[in-house]
Amino acid sequence: MGLANPIGKILKSSDEYNGSNEFTIIGVVKDMVKEDPFQETMPAIMFLREKNLPWMFVKLSSVDNMSTALEKIEAVFKKVAPSAPFDYKFMDEAFDTKFKAEIRLGKLATFFTIIAIFISCLGLFGLIAYIAEKKTKEIGIRKVLGASVFQMWQLLSKDFIVLIILSCAIAIPVSYYFMQYGEKIFQEDNIVYADSNAFDMFSWRMLDGNPKTALNNPSSIVLTEKLAQKFFGNENPVGKTLIMDGDRTYQVTGLMENVPTNSHFSFDALVSMDKIAKIISNTGYKGYISFESLSDGKPKELVAQMFNDFKVAFERL
Repeated sequence: MGLANPIGKILKSSDEYNGSNEFTIIGVVKDMVKEDPFQETMPAIMFLREKNLPWMFVKLSSVDNMSTALEKIEAVFKKVAPSAPFDYKFMDEAFDTKFKAEIRLGKLATFFTIIAIFISCLGLFGLIAYIAEKKTKEIGIRKVLGASVFQMWQLLSKDFIVLIILSCAIAIPVSYYFMQYGEKIFQEDNIVYADSNAFDMFSWRMLDGNPKTALNNPSSIVLTEKLAQKFFGNENPVGKTLIMDGDRTYQVTGLMENVPTNSHFSFDALVSMDKIAKIISNTGYKGYISFESLSDGKPKELVAQMFNDFKVAFERL
């Protein structure tokens, strides 16, 4: 809503609740997870309602005797709504169910990682045993000449140690990179396709990138601050690559301010119209929205002719 100090402000609703459609804001709470914990938190308004209450939340001061507490709650519930069934859920259990898939995936990943390490160790053990068997005579001679156990171990292991150190030197930086910048999957539906002159038409302020050329490339995308923070945190997103719909690659060519909440438009990213135009034209879709900047004093006849020419050109698509 863009309210710096919302306390005391009046909200109006199209529907009446408790005989009124006006509500006074008395408090602001932090965002809470209500649906998918991996999606952006949806805005919510909480107000008193006297009818059609599907849920009732009860906070227990102590969980030492849960069965007794539930019996007391059920007794009160039956007095208030004797015909309704007493069905209850615990918030911590309901919240945990949102992460069941991730917990299961984590356990499977751990299980198969252990198996992979075990199989690798078996292979390494077999290779060492094979080399030791080939060098049986050499080991015997060295032992007779007074070689220690440590020297024998060096003889058999030095080649493997070099390979292990080399592999760690390669794997650790790469794994760290992907831990920091690895692939992230998001579901976004607030993306708008725009022509290359969109920033000439509207007064959106570009924070980074050239507004004149930001959408010239068919594979370019301009992010708002909100979406850039979600994807890249505090990093500069310009120059980064995004993949949409699994196969279309876009390069971030600009970072713009968030669209004001009172704007006619509402989007989190602008994508070049050039890349999607052929796909849309092949489907027969013609739901474009076009804007024309009119200077003062431009003859009405010229404007009418301009739209007529546009209509003729559009019908040829």
